[in-house]
Amino acid sequence: MISRIAERLRSARESDEGFTIIEVMVAMTIFALIAAGIAAGITSSLVLAKDTRAREVAASVAMEDIDTLRDTSSIFDVKSGTAQRQVGGRTYDLKRTVTWTKSSGASNACGTGDGTLSYKAVTVTVSWTTSASSSGSQRFTMSSAIAPLTNINSDSTGSILVGVTNANGVGVAGIVPTVSGGPAGVTFPATDAEGCTYVSGVAPGTYTVAVARSGYVDSTQQVSPSQQSVKVSAGSSGAAAFAFDQAATYSYQYATTPDSGAVLPTNLQLSVTNAVSGTKVYDRSPTSVSLFPFPSGYQAVAGSYAADDSADAASTCLSPEPGTWTIPNANGKKGTATESRDNSQQPRRVEMGAVTLSGLDTSKFVTAKTTTPGNGDPGCAKGMTLTFPKPTSGKMTIALPWGTWKIYSGTTSGAISTVLGLTSTTVAMVTNGRVSDGAVTVDPRPAS
Repeated sequence: MISRIAERLRSARESDEGFTIIEVMVAMTIFALIAAGIAAGITSSLVLAKDTRAREVAASVAMEDIDTLRDTSSIFDVKSGTAQRQVGGRTYDLKRTVTWTKSSGASNACGTGDGTLSYKAVTVTVSWTTSASSSGSQRFTMSSAIAPLTNINSDSTGSILVGVTNANGVGVAGIVPTVSGGPAGVTFPATDAEGCTYVSGVAPGTYTVAVARSGYVDSTQQVSPSQQSVKVSAGSSGAAAFAFDQAATYSYQYATTPDSGAVLPTNLQLSVTNAVSGTKVYDRSPTSVSLFPFPSGYQAVAGSYAADDSADAASTCLSPEPGTWTIPNANGKKGTATESRDNSQQPRRVEMGAVTLSGLDTSKFVTAKTTTPGNGDPGCAKGMTLTFPKPTSGKMTIALPWGTWKIYSGTTSGAISTVLGLTSTTVAMVTNGRVSDGAVTVDPRPAS
């Protein structure tokens, strides 16, 4: 194309002919395209050089931060944090993550795992906005290990480390642990932003460390204060890790489907279960309870639910939880496990079975007691006994946790001296179930 233009110029000189307007526009277009390409290449090179320089600065910022940490007099003061650096008119955001690494290999922020404190692992991430808008932001990460400048503990004393985190694993700041037992004079500063605090120079002994904050509860449902026993040996550290958070309120409503207005047992228990904390049983059918706010929430069932324990099968009570009814019924249906729920604003329904009893003596109390299971009932080996008030007439509808029950009457509440001979004529099922061999089974498995 260029050679043709040159040839055209020579021809124009020889013949004294000029360029047409189209030829001039074509030539200018070609020149503009070549110039634009050259300019783009130069600009790209400049941007690349600028971003390369920015990466070098980020590496220097990270290295400088780690070098500063190495000069910290106490390794306990080497902590996670954030900062900003201004270099050459550019803002660099620094994020530092610090965890203890112990002789056992365990790693955590406060050093509360097993083993002897060895060093702190530090990861520094520096991020910045790049020159090229299409790239957004970039980051540079540097990791290092920082060992104590001196021995953490002397040969005659030790340390106590405390870590406090909430339900989401985030440190709880501003909590001042208290100490009892062991030699006197041990005091803690408040936990930092990571929920960590410590005290050194502690005489050997066994201490009780407690953390407290109004309205808080720990992961074992221990209401504030929460406490742990810590043993300190000469030359080593003892540690206590608390999962501690503001208690959440869980509301419950006991119900049957269909709604029958059934009379609840006067001593009905509520079992709430979480995979981490296990099962906690509350007495007298509470309508609300305060619990550690696990993100996974809790299952809630009526009755004294106790999960299977192969070491002591006699202590189990499986029938109140519908998910344990794993044998299909005549229609091929199994029980559906109770859904775990968080602390929503609406009360949660706690489903139960219900039966209507006829031919009752209004002068005697009614009592229900678990009995030998059948028809797919997983059973309640440890047993449950539920008490009801005296009926106001010869007929009363009662609510029962899922399972197989015998019904008794007596002159005192809870008496099981007289068993009622239950039959299909004296018992009407309100929810799914059956009457068999003088016992009634309320069944959570769908009838169809």
